[in-house]
This record gives sequence, structure tokens and C-alpha cells, in this order.
Amino acid sequence: MLATEVTFPPACTVYLFHIDAEPQLGNITVSDITHDSLALTWTAAAGSFESFVIEVSDSEQLYDPLELRVGGASRNDTIMGLADGTAYNINVHGVSQGRRTQPLSAFAVTEALPKVENLVISDINPYGFRVTWKTGDDDQSHQLDQFLIVVVDSGRLLDPQDFTVLGEQRSLDIRGLITGIGYEVNLYGITKAGRRTKPLSAVAVTGTFIHPPSPPSLGLSLNLSLQQL
Repeated sequence: MLATEVTFPPACTVYLFHIDAEPQLGNITVSDITHDSLALTWTAAAGSFESFVIEVSDSEQLYDPLELRVGGASRNDTIMGLADGTAYNINVHGVSQGRRTQPLSAFAVTEALPKVENLVISDINPYGFRVTWKTGDDDQSHQLDQFLIVVVDSGRLLDPQDFTVLGEQRSLDIRGLITGIGYEVNLYGITKAGRRTKPLSAVAVTGTFIHPPSPPSLGLSLNLSLQQL
């Protein structure tokens, strides 16, 4: 805002105030959407803003909103760490003289990773068990190149065991475990791009041996025989 002094006779001074128009943002574009990131691009006149503030929040408000600040010369940014298959509202504000402009707004949905479902542990024995699972959408299941099964004892006393199997496989027999120990099992699907799905988890306790009843002792057998006589 500028003030210009204008003097009128007789000695009457008038101040004319010139209010600068607030700089405006142009357009916003969302691109390169993946399961956990997206790219933003926006337009603005050069030198108009000190910085930009980017606000990102999921439409269902299940996660904490993000607020990022970038320099006034920036016209793009990549937002990382998003949840897959989630709708997001995005606002970009320009900051000029410490004040935020009206936002540019956009809406985007991150890619959904294929779902892994119905993790079941069966055939439990003293040294292991069988793990089986299913995939949700047949149209998406072909995107899974591998499955990763991580087995760790509940007390975290032993090193985790990792097992990787092909994407067509839906079961695995786990062997070499310790008898009578609780184990946590986490199953991940891995896409051809190397991205992991959210894990499925289950807990199992390896079985213990059931000893057959001991045969009667020799002394007891002799006593029974004498009584029968």
C-alpha cells in the first residue's frame, strides 16, 4: 500500500492511498499418482509470493492432515507417505506479506494395492504349521509378483524368519520352529514394482508332544499275576 501526498490551497493536504491488489494463484494440476504419493504443479506470477503452503487431508479424516511449506520460487512438489486407495483433498495457498491467499484446490485418489485376505494357520504341530491365504480382486491379483511371510516368536527372543514365494502360491508349510512357542505371522503381497501391501497378521502356538501312557512296571505285573492265582 502506497500513500501519495497531494496539497490543495489553502494549505489543505489530501492523502491518496493506493492499495496493491493481492497476488493470485493460477492453476493446479495433480499427476504421477501412485499408491503412496502424488505430484503437484501450480502456476503463479514470478516474484509474487514469499512461500507456498500445501495442505493435504484425506476425505474421511482417518489420518492426520499434512501441511508443507515450500519456497516462493517453487511451482511443484511431490507429496509422499500417503495411504493407498485413499481420497485426498489438496489446497495450495500463496503467502504474501505474511498473509495466505485463497487456496487452489484439487482432489485425488491414490492407487489401490491388491488386497491379500483370509490368512489362516492350520496343521499345527510341534515343529511348525501351514499358512494359507487368498487375494481379493482377481483383476488385481496378477499384479502381485511375490508373497513375503515373516515369522517371529512372540517374545522377540529369536531372529525373524523370512519366506518368499511366487505370486501364484497360496500356501506355505513352515518348518523348523520350536515346540510350545507362540509365533506371530505377517504376510505381505509384493507387486512387480516392489511395493508391499498392508500386512495380514495371525498368531499361533506350536504344539507339544503328547506322551502315551507308560506300561505297568514289572513289579505291578507280578503282583497282579499272584493275586489272580
